[in-house]
Amino acid sequence: MPQMNGSECAAELLKSFPETKIIVLTMHQERSIIEYLISLGVKGYLLKSAAKEDLAESIRQVNGNKEYYSASITKILLDPKSKQFVNQSNSNLPPLSDREIEIIKLLTEGMTNQQIGEKLYISHKTVDTHRSNIMKKLDVHNVAGVIRFAFQKGLAK
Repeated sequence: MPQMNGSECAAELLKSFPETKIIVLTMHQERSIIEYLISLGVKGYLLKSAAKEDLAESIRQVNGNKEYYSASITKILLDPKSKQFVNQSNSNLPPLSDREIEIIKLLTEGMTNQQIGEKLYISHKTVDTHRSNIMKKLDVHNVAGVIRFAFQKGLAK
């Protein structure tokens, strides 16, 4: 999505049209993202790897004014060991994914997008996209702001 990510889109839709029933179909399985979207008011959450029967069932359930979270999502939500980043100072801050936290930590080590991409086995363009998303979420306009945040929150070594 060139203009905004899925979380931002869901937030905008539900802000403008609170009666909208949203089912999230995504690859993201970070607990913090799932909890954030549920707190916004999404009614269903499935991974893209879900069976087509699960997708059909989620549509039936949500259309019937119920909620639907696939078994894998429910397991993540119930597992106390699943990773979650909690920002104590600003509960309005959208959650950061595990990958975004990983990239923030590598930025604090002075690594370039190319170096981060090589370390994480992703393209430097993907790193750049993550960096842009991080800056939007943190409402900062440069890497220095991201690094300042990392030090304030204990994410830097």
